Amino acid sequence: MSQYNSEVMDNVSNKYFNNDKNYRQKEQMIRFFAGTALTLICSRMIHRTMNTLKYKPSIFHSNNNPPKSIYQGEATKALMLSSGLSLGLFSMFIFGGCWIYDISTLKEFSQGMSGFFKRHGLGSQLKETEDPNDSLNDISQLLDDVDE
Repeated sequence: MSQYNSEVMDNVSNKYFNNDKNYRQKEQMIRFFAGTALTLICSRMIHRTMNTLKYKPSIFHSNNNPPKSIYQGEATKALMLSSGLSLGLFSMFIFGGCWIYDISTLKEFSQGMSGFFKRHGLGSQLKETEDPNDSLNDISQLLDDVDE
């Protein structure tokens, strides 16, 4: 009887774990696709803006006339679109990597990276300071030595 109860409890815990894993993967997928949508929207708007700014000469105009006026809003629009495109590409890279490696929190990322470095023998080269002020003291001591 107790064996049956433990099997039931294992099945129940696996069911909840799988639901949690499915929820995590769905959340990571939504984040990645939101970054993809931002990238696609910004790139489409940039393409449309570039097509409207092209100089289309008529039959008797030269091919290299600069536009007669550029309004202030074009610079702001260009800055916003390029920032949106950069943010979208960067978020696709970050969220895609997190989706592939099943990382949802910063703590999971730091544990995964420390495990990666330890597996490849780099963990012994990285020393962890007990007190963050030790690093600041070392830097200030180096700067004082340079001044002298």
